[in-house]
Amino acid sequence: MNWMTGLKDAVARCKVALSPSLWSAPIEGALIKNIKFAPVTAAAINSTSFSDEVPEDVVLHLSDQPEKAARQLVEVLSSEKIVETESKTKWLSFFVSQNRNFVENIEAELNQRNTESGTG
Repeated sequence: MNWMTGLKDAVARCKVALSPSLWSAPIEGALIKNIKFAPVTAAAINSTSFSDEVPEDVVLHLSDQPEKAARQLVEVLSSEKIVETESKTKWLSFFVSQNRNFVENIEAELNQRNTESGTG
């Protein structure tokens, strides 16, 4: 399953989307997609990862202690807690504004490849 064949819908239907978030660059597509579509996105605390830069009202920062992280997840799963939509929306807008050139460059590259291959 990939994003286009059902993963997007599965993320939107889940209660918590877990994102490992190991990279330091803000190109973690899975994390960004989870923030946009999942009711709650959780990532393990990692001081060198991009998720560490995302506010706690946007991503649930799980403890690096497995027992405590498990309790955090149980608390979220047993409640109706969701990340406040306004916080997510504001953060996503800010993220896009700061990374727009990056996205436009990728789109241009994909369009060029599609043109060259005759699929675009």
